Amino acid sequence: MKVKYKIEREYIYGWDDGCFNDDNGIVPTLFETEEEAQKEIDEHREAIEFAIKTGNMDKDSRDDNLRITEVIIHSDEKTN
Repeated sequence: MKVKYKIEREYIYGWDDGCFNDDNGIVPTLFETEEEAQKEIDEHREAIEFAIKTGNMDKDSRDDNLRITEVIIHSDEKTN
């Protein structure tokens, strides 16, 4: 058993995967450490702030309600 971390986003219907590693948005990105996941969140929030400051995003459309959750990987499961 191994612990990895993923980012979840709060949607209208509740919390769900919020960071994907494929083009079709099916496979969530798993991080080796909580710090790596937090770095991804920080970079995302910085990009949002930049977009707002440069006028490329409306402040009211801000979408950065994110959290990090643990994922338990059993030895017979494939991971990214």
